[in-house]
Amino acid sequence: MTGLVILIFVCTVFAAISQNRDSRTLHHHKKKASKDRVFFTILVGYMVIFAGLRTSYNDTDSYISTFMKTEPITNVFNGLNWDLGTNPGFKIFTSLIRTFTDNPNIYLMICSLIVIPLIVGFVHRYTKNFTLSMFLFFTMGYFLFCLAAIKQTMATALAVLAIQKLLDGKKLRYLLCLLLGTLIHPYCLMYLIAPILMKQIPWHKGTWFMLFLVAIVAYSFNFLVQTILDVTDIMGEGYNKETFVGEGINTFRVMVYFVPVVISFLWRKTLFEHTKRHENLFMNCTIVCALIMFVGMFGNANMFARLAMYFEPPIYVALPWMIYKLKGKVEGLFISIMAYIAYPAYFYYQTVMAKPFDLIYHSMSLGEFFNSLFQ
Repeated sequence: MTGLVILIFVCTVFAAISQNRDSRTLHHHKKKASKDRVFFTILVGYMVIFAGLRTSYNDTDSYISTFMKTEPITNVFNGLNWDLGTNPGFKIFTSLIRTFTDNPNIYLMICSLIVIPLIVGFVHRYTKNFTLSMFLFFTMGYFLFCLAAIKQTMATALAVLAIQKLLDGKKLRYLLCLLLGTLIHPYCLMYLIAPILMKQIPWHKGTWFMLFLVAIVAYSFNFLVQTILDVTDIMGEGYNKETFVGEGINTFRVMVYFVPVVISFLWRKTLFEHTKRHENLFMNCTIVCALIMFVGMFGNANMFARLAMYFEPPIYVALPWMIYKLKGKVEGLFISIMAYIAYPAYFYYQTVMAKPFDLIYHSMSLGEFFNSLFQ
């Protein structure tokens, strides 16, 4: 746990330094822009190394076991199942790495080298407060999620890359990124709704329609399970009823994800009077994330929590943006202070009380990693 706390502290400090030297506000100083990239690279590099050195955490053992059993790329296409539910893209990716090495930590390092720079780079590009965004990235638990769910976070990384292409007007690249992400994990397809979310101003008719729809789904969830199973069968997932029905998501966790949604509702007239496309998109993704969490209270916690996490990275842009829009007001200052108090409390609950981090996380030292390269 000490190593994780040090990581959070150092990365938050480097995020603050990077923000102060941000090339978007100091673009006329090329040397400062270069230094900004250096600090950002160090920040990301630290996270990648920390993630790559783990030997166990959540599903890490399963990923390592699968990696060690995977055949080289020359054999993987023989009889490869291309159903989306079998994650053919991820199998090919794993096989490609396995062709060149049998070192599982190199594999984990490469996975982290793809996921973390793409997601953190996305946040860095659009956020109004990179320091707060990184603080939320850690304290809301997404960094640890990157350690736990490689397939899902890799697909999400490609999804947020697709979002950047969409916002840049590159629709073909947007679709190609989503296709690649879908081959990694099929839930990436959810980002096909991004063009709609981009056009819909939060808390107009579209938002209320979503709330109404979610209320119906939550109320009749047990009756809809078979329909959901039929849809997942089409995708090749092959889930059973127990996958969707079980102990629901913790109410406290759901409340945490509804905090940005409640803020956006209470100050909707100030926040959404004049909004840009990306602001609409990120706020709507935040609402979608919370609504999926809400439905998860009535279904399987693990299933719906991971589903919701696909829409979590935009939260790290949306919440700082709302605070930025409310700056100069007492409300903005209060929300900012509470964010730096409440989210660490949630992080403590998740990593110490609910699932003690020290009991499930193990890693090797950097020296041991380098020694393993020559064995």
